[in-house]
Order: sequence, then C-alpha cells, then structure tokens
Amino acid sequence: MSKVNLIRNGRSFAPATEQDEELLKRVRTGEVIACEFTKPRNPAYHRRFFALLNLAYEYWVPDGGLMPQQELFGITGLAKYIAAKVPSVDSQALAKEYVTMQITGRSEKYPAVEKDFELFREWIISESGHSELKQTPRGIVKKAKSISFARMDETEFNGLYKSVFNVAWRHMLQASFASEGEAMAAADSLGEFA
Repeated sequence: MSKVNLIRNGRSFAPATEQDEELLKRVRTGEVIACEFTKPRNPAYHRRFFALLNLAYEYWVPDGGLMPQQELFGITGLAKYIAAKVPSVDSQALAKEYVTMQITGRSEKYPAVEKDFELFREWIISESGHSELKQTPRGIVKKAKSISFARMDETEFNGLYKSVFNVAWRHMLQASFASEGEAMAAADSLGEFA
C-alpha cells in the first residue's frame, strides 16, 4: 500500500486529501493495517532553523590558533593527573601557559583560516548531541546525523532546534544579546525573510 496522510479528528483519523481517501477505500472494514507514524515537518520551521544557523555563523568569531577541543581536553586531563601525583606543582597554571604558547605559535604560523558555513553547520549539529561516532584513519570523530525531511519528523526536529540554539547561545550569541529571547527573536526575524 502507498503512503496515506491523515488528519486527527477527535478520537479518530480522517484522510487528508481525496487521494488519501481513495487509498483508504481499499481497506475493508475491520481489516487491520500496519502504520508508521511520522509527523511531516513544517518548511517554515526548517527555514527558521537555518536562520538560527546563519545568525550564529555571523556572530561566530573564530579565535584562531588551531587548538582542537580534543587537544585541550587531553592537556587538561594530563594537568589533573599531574596535580594528583605531584601536589606541589601548579599543573593547571603550567597547562594554561602551555596552551597559550601553542595558540600563539600556531596563530603566527597560520594567521588566516577562512570560516566555512558547511563545516560550521556540521559542527554545531554534532555539538548539540545530534551525532554519532565514526572511525576514520585519524581516529574516532563525531559526525552530525542527517536532518533531512525524510529522516526526521517535526517532534525530533523541534528537539534538535532547541539543542542547536543552546550551543549557539553558549558559544556565539550570549556575548551579543541581552537574553535568549532576544537572540531567538533575531533568528526568527531572519527566518521571515528567508
């Protein structure tokens, strides 16, 4: 059987279009059919999501230095380990000094690296938790899951929007907007023009 669109009508469902009604006429009264429930996404909400991404991208100012987050985690972890083994050493101060030295040196070596929207989009979706781990020749990486209309219903997309907004707020928007509501309104106004 083909895909049928239904509209909730009190305690039951009714065909959404005449074509859906024709398809349902093929089902006899009392006959059981299996259904997969998905709620199609609203295209306006999809545009609103990309307006949020564009807003965050515009407010994102790369700090440069080519110091990946994983490397920072490794250095911080090593500093904690040293602090536990040798309490007399201020390992946090040494780690901070080392990171500053690395960032300065790398910034001088690689002064201008361009921003890339697709990589930013991939990062922010992945950072929001909508990701999976993948094995690569360089090790395990987080890869953003697809946000296509076919793979994600409205409810799941709504959760993704909220998670991505939280990441954008923490990393880019918090410094420029007085409140989350103000940032959300700015994204919404951009979405209206999209």
